[in-house]
Amino acid sequence: MQRWEHFILKILGTNKKIFCFSLIFGLVFTANFCIWGKDYSDKIQNDIANEVIRLHVLANSDTNFDQALKLKVRDEVLKNMSTKLNNAKNKSQTRKILNDNLEQIKQIALRTVVDNGYDYDVKVSLSNDNFPTKKYADLTLPSGNYESLKIIIGKGQGHNWWCVMFPPLCFVDVTKKTIPDNLKQDLKDALTNEEFKIVNCENEKNLSVKVKFKIVEAWQKFEMKNKSAKNSAKGAIL
Repeated sequence: MQRWEHFILKILGTNKKIFCFSLIFGLVFTANFCIWGKDYSDKIQNDIANEVIRLHVLANSDTNFDQALKLKVRDEVLKNMSTKLNNAKNKSQTRKILNDNLEQIKQIALRTVVDNGYDYDVKVSLSNDNFPTKKYADLTLPSGNYESLKIIIGKGQGHNWWCVMFPPLCFVDVTKKTIPDNLKQDLKDALTNEEFKIVNCENEKNLSVKVKFKIVEAWQKFEMKNKSAKNSAKGAIL
């Protein structure tokens, strides 16, 4: 009997060692994967963001009237800026055009507000904002922080509207299945091959590209939620 007990205890002891080793290996692997995933996600998102400027329009509120006004302001700004922005060949040129025309953009937005019977103030700036994942025909930009032309109508408490000003996707019909080749080429020239594969939806069936996009998307969503929680906590303290 003692011999059997000794044998069982020996097996249990060995299993404990295997369990402990497996646990430590699993924790180390998970930690390294998380570090790699975050670094990879931040690099891809930052590199894409460095080549893109977006448009961010915030309505006064979520009433039907304010939401309709938001779209009218968007349409007027894009109509008046389309010729100038279509000549931009890169993000730097787009930023300069927008900076040079911030006051004009504000006046266009204010005039649209007044013409529609409202007295809301309008704020216009170039700033950095968090954006959710957004698909434009056969291009998809992962969520994250992007430079944008920000137009705030009134209190700016309504749902947002956004698009891409460079490459000028705001000026094409994104309900179509594909983006014109010349616009895609602008982005392709600015990104690495791997980065362009990630945003190019033609590669959605490629498992490797799909997994990489999911890694970028998951980490950026996590960081956006984390920043939002920290800002809420800071606001509560103040």
